Amino acid sequence: MNGEHGDQVWAHNPVTGELARIITPASASPRGSIAIELFLQPGAALAAAHTHPTLIERFEVVEGVVAYLIDGGERLVRPGDGVAEVRPGTVHDWWNAGEGIARVMATVEVATGAPADSAERFIAALEVLWSLGAEGRTNEKGMPDPLWVAAIGHEYSDVIRLARPPTVVQAITLPVLGGIGRLLGRRPTARSLHGPGAAMYIDDPGASLAALLAREVGAGAARRKRGS
Repeated sequence: MNGEHGDQVWAHNPVTGELARIITPASASPRGSIAIELFLQPGAALAAAHTHPTLIERFEVVEGVVAYLIDGGERLVRPGDGVAEVRPGTVHDWWNAGEGIARVMATVEVATGAPADSAERFIAALEVLWSLGAEGRTNEKGMPDPLWVAAIGHEYSDVIRLARPPTVVQAITLPVLGGIGRLLGRRPTARSLHGPGAAMYIDDPGASLAALLAREVGAGAARRKRGS
């Protein structure tokens, strides 16, 4: 079954070009940290710059070249360059900066004093965003329509927030627009977007992994074209 939950699962966003092997103890609930082996197809890029209020992320590039934008500073990271750390509330972004695939070992850790289920909530937000991508319900950058963005942003503001618009604007507009979105069927908590049946989960790609990763995606080019 796609997304069979256990010690590891595979997930894919075919729009942004991110493929993840999520590794975590099956017995840990809630999980204080999550380990992820992240593969980036050529042209892969995050859908948008964002922050995590309650989480610490760490990234170590083990193959390829990844460009990181962390708190306004951009740098290229290659194997051997060490671990890039993103503290809570820090604006960050990244994309595959090489011509081939990139592979990154990442961890998502709940910050001291943050709610214990923050890592689980992060995975839930990821399920929504990546599943919408897998279902063809996003633009070429991997972003759903504005009402979806508002509904997701309002529901998961404790674990992920877009860098733009400013936080004060989001605090005013997201509850209103998110409510309209939910009335129009944009429900981030819908069962179909979560759990083993969610569209982002795939079977272990096995021998087909190399062919899958070789497919170039347009997310990075789409973001550069639009200047964001």
